[in-house]
Amino acid sequence: MFQPLLFSSLLLLQLLCLLLLQLFTLVFRASGAGLLILLTVVLLHNGARIDHHRVDSGTAAAAGRSLYMLIKRTPDQHCK
Repeated sequence: MFQPLLFSSLLLLQLLCLLLLQLFTLVFRASGAGLLILLTVVLLHNGARIDHHRVDSGTAAAAGRSLYMLIKRTPDQHCK
């Protein structure tokens, strides 16, 4: 008497698990691909060892001076 009830409840539980798995697969497929791309970008950025907190001010100043030299100025615009 209890065997058919137990069997049907197990089948129902398996069906619900499969439906939940299908739902999670559909929902997270697109976002999972986006997360993989984001993880790749983060790992590549981290692997490049760019230190954003210690910017070499000498290099930045040299780049600014070279950019300043490229700007054409009229004689009345020259700094004195």
